[in-house]
Amino acid sequence: AQIMYGFKEVSANSSASDYAGLRLTYGAGPLSVAFATASEGVNTATEDVSRSNIGASYDLDFMKPMFQYTTSK
Repeated sequence: AQIMYGFKEVSANSSASDYAGLRLTYGAGPLSVAFATASEGVNTATEDVSRSNIGASYDLDFMKPMFQYTTSK
């Protein structure tokens, strides 16, 4: 698991430049799965952007199929 936090780079009464994220991974043999989510402040005091994604891959030796799904709000 990985956790990230970014400190503000603008005035204290705005959420702009705030960043917090979390990533969880699982790997066993040829299977690898990861989930990540993050929230980031934008230019207004009331609006934040949230992103989440999940991905997976499976190593078949001759190729590695991958899947990823992402949402943003």
